[in-house]
Amino acid sequence: MKIAILGCGSIGRRHLRNLQALGQTNLVAFDPVPQAREQVAAEMGINVYATTAELWQQNPDVALITAPSNLHIPLALEAVRMSTKPNALIAKLGDDLLARFKPVPLLDEYDVYEQLMTLLERRRIIRPLFA
Repeated sequence: MKIAILGCGSIGRRHLRNLQALGQTNLVAFDPVPQAREQVAAEMGINVYATTAELWQQNPDVALITAPSNLHIPLALEAVRMSTKPNALIAKLGDDLLARFKPVPLLDEYDVYEQLMTLLERRRIIRPLFA
């Protein structure tokens, strides 16, 4: 499964470290800030793209939106529009996004928590090392 991180600030880097600690190796990221791209590429060995168009060409299965809050809805809308196979879209969802894409299975933070707890109980995943 290819996981895309949209935003390589402190939250994005934390998610990337957690995913790597859990054994995920098929990771890609986007950030418009050159210093953020360089830092993540150097520290984590991940391909980081300067534009979302480049990121979507990698055809990720999952998109985690870790950019600033004011970008969550625009990036989520773009993810739904551009992705050929969105399994899950994790973001703080607003009414606007839900109203536009009701047929697309979206997960809000509580749904994600519930699903992770179910997977933990079934021993399908291990507990995160840090969050």
